[in-house]
Amino acid sequence: MARDVNPADSPTAKAMDRAIDLAIEGNSPYPEHAAFVDADSPHAGQEISRALDEGYAVVFVSADGRERVITAKTLAASRRQTTAALLSPAGMFRPTSHHARNRREHGDHGVGGPD
Repeated sequence: MARDVNPADSPTAKAMDRAIDLAIEGNSPYPEHAAFVDADSPHAGQEISRALDEGYAVVFVSADGRERVITAKTLAASRRQTTAALLSPAGMFRPTSHHARNRREHGDHGVGGPD
């Protein structure tokens, strides 16, 4: 059954209204060119990609009203941090939980097996 929802009451619409009011006052915390994306939208991924491709920042708004600003610069920095963590000596060979469970259940005998 579909919910009867007024889009103007959504957290995303409220965030946009707040952004407009703050911009008029000259106190906007948001980037000048931003697209507001509803986290619950089935097309959120496409909307984010399109906005970033067009040079917009993204204000990602969750159902509880929390906001996260995503820019191409912050996204690139996040990717660099993730890549660096994965390639670091500590992160490179970090086992997944599946592998850790197998070692616990079957014993970890190293590369050459038991002595």
